[in-house]
Amino acid sequence: MKILGVILDDRLNGMAHINYLKDKTGKILNRLTIAKTRKGLSGRVPKALYKRGNEAADRAAKNASERRKIDTYLGAPLRPPRTSLRRLLLSEWQLRWDDDEAKGRFTHNIGRDVKTSRCIDNLYMSQIVSNHGLCPHYLKRFNLRNCNCRCG
Repeated sequence: MKILGVILDDRLNGMAHINYLKDKTGKILNRLTIAKTRKGLSGRVPKALYKRGNEAADRAAKNASERRKIDTYLGAPLRPPRTSLRRLLLSEWQLRWDDDEAKGRFTHNIGRDVKTSRCIDNLYMSQIVSNHGLCPHYLKRFNLRNCNCRCG
């Protein structure tokens, strides 16, 4: 039985069905190639269709010119508000980042400017830069590990 080009048969497995479709598409491609060379098939559009399209465009222009009210849509572009908002947020973030009272002075010494392009996606690099992680001196602060090294 064949439904939508798929053969439903107990004797055909998946590979047999794929081979059948491959042969069928090859035959169709050969027929199209032969038809193109014999009849000169191309992507040309008859001139009558251009004429009909021009007439329809002329009618639409005439109808639009006879209206009393002009259809206009002056949608506000979204890009300028987004960029100004992004600039405002980055400047606020930079002010908070430069605050001497805030925490994170170790990380501030590594990167003084706030940038959205700077992203650390490595877990261990993130722990080193933020000075938080499974380092012995950090775990000693919370009495989770006994660390007597110089850094801790």
